[in-house]
Amino acid sequence: MPYKEKAIVKVYYTVGEVATMFDVATSLLRFWESEFKQLKPKRDRKDRRQYTISDIAVIAHLYFLIKIKGFSLWGTQQHFKNQDNEQRTETVRRIFERVRQTGARLPEGA
Repeated sequence: MPYKEKAIVKVYYTVGEVATMFDVATSLLRFWESEFKQLKPKRDRKDRRQYTISDIAVIAHLYFLIKIKGFSLWGTQQHFKNQDNEQRTETVRRIFERVRQTGARLPEGA
């Protein structure tokens, strides 16, 4: 039986990697972190942000609402307050599918 290598899936992504995925500045991601309680990336010992796939899903949702739909920050905050987790998960799933179809750069595990 031949040896079969497993695909390496990253667990954590840096702020630079995530910014590159969405073609935004790292400062925008830091700003969104301060404005939206749903976005709280883990920090390492040196206080660097470590984004997980679920953090990236929240960013994808924010990006879709703010950059594509044109929501204001206040409108986006209200949208997050009014939307339950199940609806948010389904919305994020649709966003990821749309982004994949357009050929955008997403992490392997997303």
